[in-house]
Amino acid sequence: MSIWGPGPFDNDDGADWFADLRDEPQLQTICEALEEISDPAHIGYLEVTDCAEAVASAEVLAELLGSPGDEPVLDEEHKELSEALRDEIRREGRRNIGKLVQQAINAIEIVLNDAENSELRQMWEQEAEAMPDWTAAMAALQQRLKAITFS
Repeated sequence: MSIWGPGPFDNDDGADWFADLRDEPQLQTICEALEEISDPAHIGYLEVTDCAEAVASAEVLAELLGSPGDEPVLDEEHKELSEALRDEIRREGRRNIGKLVQQAINAIEIVLNDAENSELRQMWEQEAEAMPDWTAAMAALQQRLKAITFS
């Protein structure tokens, strides 16, 4: 990988996924990335690409729902993308979005804690000095997702 860091977009796969989302801003892109990891039918080894895309999609979802991290990706430069996705979220309704948030929470749990099947985690385990930063970033994302409320 040419970019490598603990943030959701600090790797080629997460950055590429976000570039695709910018090109075609659809909520379905977020849904598919999360389903790839959190769907119970997808038991087994989870490739780094799928893991990184799920993490990136969870971050975008958290930002769209008002729970951004320290370095939001949906900044002024991506205002049109943000507005298009928020329009789709409003049309989906609270119940469907609540399910999507739960999928994101589950996906992060799997990527972060499934040492046997999460290739992304396995890659971070090889970088023992940096792994605590990645673990903290994933835990913070998961907490921000859990803190989302629908009023």
